Amino acid sequence: LGNSVFTYFLVEGLEIQGGYARSDGNGDRDVSANEIYDYVFDAMRKYYENWTDPKSHKPDIKEGAFADAVIFRY
Repeated sequence: LGNSVFTYFLVEGLEIQGGYARSDGNGDRDVSANEIYDYVFDAMRKYYENWTDPKSHKPDIKEGAFADAVIFRY
């Protein structure tokens, strides 16, 4: 992958494809912390075959006021 699994999918989630970031779930051209988390979590779950790989690790997000903060605008 060239990076850690987490970093790989984080960068992939911010890539523009078809005019939108891959992780921009609602298409508003703003990627929130929750949107990128959801993208990375799902991608890692698939990569690690539903967490059965012993080398797997799950990303985590702290719930709270900043979970909906925009971290990437394009």
